[in-house]
Amino acid sequence: TAQKKFGTGSGLFDGTGDYLTTADDADWAFGTGSFTIDFWVRFASLAGGGPVYFGGQYDAADSFNTWYINKDNNRIYINSITSGTWDMSYYASWTPVIDTWYHIEYVRDGNTWYIFIDGVSQALTLEIGSASGTWGDKADALNIGVNGEGASFPLNGWLDELRISKGVARHTANFTPATSEYATDTDTKLLLHMNGTDASTTFTDDSVAAASAAVNQSNLLLMGVG
Repeated sequence: TAQKKFGTGSGLFDGTGDYLTTADDADWAFGTGSFTIDFWVRFASLAGGGPVYFGGQYDAADSFNTWYINKDNNRIYINSITSGTWDMSYYASWTPVIDTWYHIEYVRDGNTWYIFIDGVSQALTLEIGSASGTWGDKADALNIGVNGEGASFPLNGWLDELRISKGVARHTANFTPATSEYATDTDTKLLLHMNGTDASTTFTDDSVAAASAAVNQSNLLLMGVG
């Protein structure tokens, strides 16, 4: 609760094994359809090299979906590989700093891809694969704050207001990020306001599925110890 963008708290990840996890679901299988992944992030440390992952699903070393930054080359990435074949991998140049809240938004609109930072569309490079590539359906859990493979390449910092939307490109041009918590809608498949008591390890999903039926409300468990 010491840091938050909105509400009463945020997800604190200590960089040594903390992550959120929730079971595999058809909601994370985007195929070739439009989708949006957006959240706020504040880095506590960017020391050392290598990647820092915001999230992903990891079936194997040659089959995963991930979204992350790489400190070695100052890039922000989104990519998908299925059974050794790259569906797509996009990146933009970015050099973040610590102790600053950033709004990150990944968008697919048909065969057009976007990465927005604080509402500004970044110049993207297709590193490998195709703009029409399928976001492969992975069978593993969706993990947030790591690359999806256990606790590898963890985030050291905070996440807030994380939303996954399926079937919609929330933005296709520069925009002003929201100044308050999101309301759920029919396209929202995961919505984490990350409010709650200090040191809690359960994060409530306030997406449309949770709002429509309390019995369908899912929780995410923070793994690792601070």
